[in-house]
Amino acid sequence: MKKTLFYLLILILILGGAWLASFLMSKNSLSSKEGSNFTIKDTAAISRIVIKNRNKSSVSLVEQENGTWRVNDLYKARPDAIETLLKTFAQMKVLYPVGKSARKEILKLMDNPMRTVEVYLNEEINPVKTYYIGAPTSNNKGTFGMLEGAADPYVISLPGFEGQLVSRFFTILEEWRTRIVYDYKADQIDEITFNYVEDPQYSFRVQTVSQDSFIVQQGLEKKDQPVSQQGRKVNQAFAKEYVGSFKKLFAEAFENTHPKIDSIRATKPFLVMNVRTKSGHERTVDVHYMKKGRRTKGLVKKDGIPMPYDQDRYFAFINKNQDLVMIQHYVFEKVLKKYNDFLME
Repeated sequence: MKKTLFYLLILILILGGAWLASFLMSKNSLSSKEGSNFTIKDTAAISRIVIKNRNKSSVSLVEQENGTWRVNDLYKARPDAIETLLKTFAQMKVLYPVGKSARKEILKLMDNPMRTVEVYLNEEINPVKTYYIGAPTSNNKGTFGMLEGAADPYVISLPGFEGQLVSRFFTILEEWRTRIVYDYKADQIDEITFNYVEDPQYSFRVQTVSQDSFIVQQGLEKKDQPVSQQGRKVNQAFAKEYVGSFKKLFAEAFENTHPKIDSIRATKPFLVMNVRTKSGHERTVDVHYMKKGRRTKGLVKKDGIPMPYDQDRYFAFINKNQDLVMIQHYVFEKVLKKYNDFLME
């Protein structure tokens, strides 16, 4: 009788332990349906995104109260990159489960995925989803992916998209930083000055008087006359259009790791741009010629003579000369004007 009770007690302990282990595992694992649900429908509720690569480098993207995002609590994040990321979460779906023959190998790769992505909603402490993003498939039409807590890996993609998803989850800090140089509405601008350092006759100052009235003067010294020395009047329509052109002027890329950044900084800029807002905020940009290189298609011409500089791109120092960026003439052409451009014929 005692032996029977003893064996019964042992059996109860074993079964209880098995149930407890199963219960704890179920709390930390996803059902097959949850494990294949890569979509986050309510992306407006996403408040934080953390992306890590295999080398444990990471970026943390946090939404601010005004709706903008910051990266690593240091810089404004690129709105276009954030929008792409949110669309990816909203549209990501399973193409098909990983086949049995490849399952073991893919699971092993998911132990050290190319990217680990944590998504947090409404400033919650724990992520709503943690993605493990792997390599693309051999036909490059999908990407291996898995959710934390899931039992199986899948091939995932976006509707109408062919290619790898891992490129959307980059971890290089400067690639997340906004490349905005100027982004002002016309009614925000009080004054614009352009100083052509070696050609002062081209320099000018534009002052806003009202929505349709502007004072444009040659040089940088403030004067009380809106008429040029040649007696030609200012083209007010042109000036109005010009002041409204300082919206969404982006740099092509950051160049803070350029090997010659110090020598570029030591040279004299050919142009210093400054915009002052009505609230008193000023943003100055020093623009330097870029020496011709492999991508150069044409050279800057001065007095008809070609110079050894790229005509399509320039270097520029922004953020109080702390950051070197590359800007395109095509993007900035609408503001790269000279004094005579403001005068009526």
